[in-house]
Amino acid sequence: MVWIRRWLLLWRVDRIELTSPLSLDEVGATLAASVETRRYGAWRAGPSAGTHVIVGRVRHRRVRLSANPPGTANAWNAVLRAELLAGTAGCRLVGRLGWLPRVQIFCAFWLVCVLAFFVSGVVLLASSAVHGHGTGGYLPMCLGPLALAAFFVGLVAFFGLTGRENASFLREWLRQKLRVPEETSPGHDGPIHQSH
Repeated sequence: MVWIRRWLLLWRVDRIELTSPLSLDEVGATLAASVETRRYGAWRAGPSAGTHVIVGRVRHRRVRLSANPPGTANAWNAVLRAELLAGTAGCRLVGRLGWLPRVQIFCAFWLVCVLAFFVSGVVLLASSAVHGHGTGGYLPMCLGPLALAAFFVGLVAFFGLTGRENASFLREWLRQKLRVPEETSPGHDGPIHQSH
């Protein structure tokens, strides 16, 4: 039961809100100068790249970023979609950090389809057994989708956990770039609000 809860937590999207003493223009310029384009940054490799490459774009006060280890990219990586807003003394970055909605929809749709095939196989298998025909060749219709579901769940868990680690790196990177004061950002991740 615990592992199911942990797996479902990978689907969670976090609400993030960071306050910076810097102006909107300063933060926008700092972030824009520090990120790589998705095409170049996602595939860049080499010792000079560091542990992560921040890829994405900062345009018209809209921010879309993700952190990737050099030379890697995956659909289950956490992506920050945020907006820079004026504050009383400086500015705020407000947004969400997690899987893109299309990734969540694809995963849910795929799992529902596999589950539907599995249930169909079980119904046909049970019907065949009740009528005295044995498995009737329907056993692969049960085991195939079950194997596919197990593989997909493992795949999502592996890449989802990697995405969560990348998200932690991105949070810390943002705190440094925005010069978030320690007193307004308790804990490692700053003032981040959870959204389920």
